[in-house]
Amino acid sequence: MLIDRKHISWSIITVLVALTCTLLYALDATRRADSASRYGSSPLGLTLGVAALASMLLLVLLSVKRKAPTLRIGRAQTWLRAHIWLGALLPLLVALHAGFRVGGQLTVGLCALLGIVTVSGLLGLLLQQLVPRLLLHSVPGETIWQQHERELQSLIQLGADLVTTYAGSIDKPAPLFVPASPSPAPTPATAAPAAPAVATPALVNPAKPPAGGEPLRQFYLNRVGPFLAGTDHALGRIDQMDALFHAAQLQTPEHIHPGLHALRDLCDRRLQLVRQQLLMRVLLGWLLVHVPLSWALLALSVVHAVVAMRYR
Repeated sequence: MLIDRKHISWSIITVLVALTCTLLYALDATRRADSASRYGSSPLGLTLGVAALASMLLLVLLSVKRKAPTLRIGRAQTWLRAHIWLGALLPLLVALHAGFRVGGQLTVGLCALLGIVTVSGLLGLLLQQLVPRLLLHSVPGETIWQQHERELQSLIQLGADLVTTYAGSIDKPAPLFVPASPSPAPTPATAAPAAPAVATPALVNPAKPPAGGEPLRQFYLNRVGPFLAGTDHALGRIDQMDALFHAAQLQTPEHIHPGLHALRDLCDRRLQLVRQQLLMRVLLGWLLVHVPLSWALLALSVVHAVVAMRYR
């Protein structure tokens, strides 16, 4: 979710709600003085606490919405904007509800967890502003995440097809064997009992690959093929890739150079896909931290509400 002009109205509403809650808290100074240690159970404190708990419930429901995209309960963009601005308002609601005081171990843990969830949410929002821009500039050929592994595998086959076109084969051709002419039968005077003739193999030289393609084939087997398969990272740096392809170009005749250029394009494509994979894993890794902590925060808040209502 990018922060753009569509968030202006949300930010204005959030600021107005924050100012209203703060003003009501300031006007309730007398009640705070009378019940400083249990301000959360006062009418205003309880109202702020209920608002904070309801906000937490709406915030975690975004993950439910993502798990069930067919549920037509509002637009996804509206849910995301509400998630951002309710999350920004939540720490203030909790602080006003508690009267800016921390009680026992349960509330200490609740406040600590709220802080972690808020920081992780801000970090995720920052990542969502940076990652799309990084993908736009460093991965111009961005592909769908679900097709990522499939496209990586297709690069290997495309490289093999290129080498076959320009070098005749990927692997060095094995010698071919054909049956030799059978030996002449012995004369009856000296012949032993007749035995079936056995064909003996004779070596036949295979057809030679296209002229000048052998350096390309060797370069593919030693460098490009392992890199496309993900087992060798010698071409993972642009400067090193430039040097290796330049050296390979010096060893091949000019009519093989289009094959080298095509292999270079495949290596560049793999680099882009690897960058995209890294950036997407960062985003997914952040969700694996933020979402479970958010549910834990909601569960702990419910426990806090039940305990507070029972023993107030």
